[in-house]
Amino acid sequence: MCDKFTQITPSLQKQPTDLLELLRPVEGTRHGDGKIFVFKDLDTATHVFVRHDSPKTPLQMPYDGPYEVISRSEKVFILLMRGKQVPVSIDRLKPAYCISDNLRPPPHSPPQLRRSARRVRFPDRYQAGFP
Repeated sequence: MCDKFTQITPSLQKQPTDLLELLRPVEGTRHGDGKIFVFKDLDTATHVFVRHDSPKTPLQMPYDGPYEVISRSEKVFILLMRGKQVPVSIDRLKPAYCISDNLRPPPHSPPQLRRSARRVRFPDRYQAGFP
């Protein structure tokens, strides 16, 4: 009835196990060799953002802060976070570029006239840097 099947001999049964015994694990390569990107302005930044490394909720910002830098070393910055001095690795930091609060509006320029002699005035909300 089943002439197509051959009987499995003990030598055929032993062959796969012999091959599995020859297998050896390979050493892991390139583990921990990744280069960490560090901002060049981080050395002079007065305030920094800290990357939020825990699982994120929807619409959560990737960085917390800005926080003031109290002191810095080669790999660790001491930040003032919620009234406490907290050490943070530079791998998680991004410099914060803060705009000065004492910006003055530009001096008033004479109204611009177009060919039709109509005065053109742009709304303040479209001027850069002024709310």
